[in-house]
Amino acid sequence: ALSFRSINHPIWQTNFWSNRLIAWSFVISILLQVAVVYLPPLQKIFETTALAATDWLVIAIVTLVGVFLLELRKLLFHLSPKFAR
Repeated sequence: ALSFRSINHPIWQTNFWSNRLIAWSFVISILLQVAVVYLPPLQKIFETTALAATDWLVIAIVTLVGVFLLELRKLLFHLSPKFAR
């Protein structure tokens, strides 16, 4: 969602907090996911187990691949004379 905030500008040129609703939704979503994975009462309800560091690494890599591909698409679209404005 953060990469789609601007179709013309890279993610590192957008202000994370410029849209507070999306920013807080992102933060709360991450906190809730971590709570479901690590808090014992929630682990029982959702039948989850704690993730190892390697699991988090895989999650991060898969996420970053998606962000990278979208940012690459933005760059190629920007550099292509066919789509120049």
